[in-house]
Amino acid sequence: YGPPSASQAVKIAVPRDTIGLVIGKGGESIKEIQQRSGAHVQVARDVESETNPTHRFVNVSGPSSNVEVAKKLIEDIIAQRHGIAHSGGGPRGGMGGAGAPNTMNVPNSLVGLLIGKGGQTIKDLQNRSRARIQMSREGDSPNGERTVVIEGDAEAIRVATDLIRQKIDEATSSRPGGGGG
Repeated sequence: YGPPSASQAVKIAVPRDTIGLVIGKGGESIKEIQQRSGAHVQVARDVESETNPTHRFVNVSGPSSNVEVAKKLIEDIIAQRHGIAHSGGGPRGGMGGAGAPNTMNVPNSLVGLLIGKGGQTIKDLQNRSRARIQMSREGDSPNGERTVVIEGDAEAIRVATDLIRQKIDEATSSRPGGGGG
């Protein structure tokens, strides 16, 4: 075939609250973007993004036409996540109101309690609140806490946040010595 006509590499700024959706569960979403576009898509290591606290960068490379497709797919995910149609230009920060994600920090010691056996508790919380609840991976935060991202409409987020706080309060207020699960 020979080399592609024009190859390019672009860096796309993705809001931190959306990066999980771009990557997908076990990397499914990012693999799909690569398959559908034919471009190489890679999330920059957090070190590269430290200069920008609100966004992570996604590197997209390959033939120009493929890169354009991948860019569009990623922008669509961001737009869906923030409930806005993409109209060109940079990402807008500080979108409040419905659809704005909510994050809260949970001590590592309580993560198991929130996830539950086989993910049952977190599924229950999601069903009851109709919100999407995601935990950051261990090691994503150095301070012994994990970030919980809660997504959905304003009401779902409020309900989910209340349910999670309740769980945490129950766990921290009723801690008799040696109560194993």
